Amino acid sequence: MGSVGSLLGEEDEPIEEWAKPMIARGPRPEFEMEQVLPGADADDPFSDPITESNDRKDSGDSKGAY
Repeated sequence: MGSVGSLLGEEDEPIEEWAKPMIARGPRPEFEMEQVLPGADADDPFSDPITESNDRKDSGDSKGAY
C-alpha cells in the first residue's frame, strides 16, 4: 500500500480534517484483478464483446445484446 502522503497529496502537506478518520482506521485490503474480456477475438485486438453488447442494447437490439 502507498503512504498516506502519496494517497492524499505531498508528504510534507498537512492532512485535511476529512481524511483523518480514514487514516485512523488503518490500511484496507487491496486487490488487483486481471482484466479479461470473455469471448474476445484473439485475431481482432479491438474486439470487445461487452461494448458490442452495450451498443446493441442501446440501439434497441436486446436479443442481439444478450
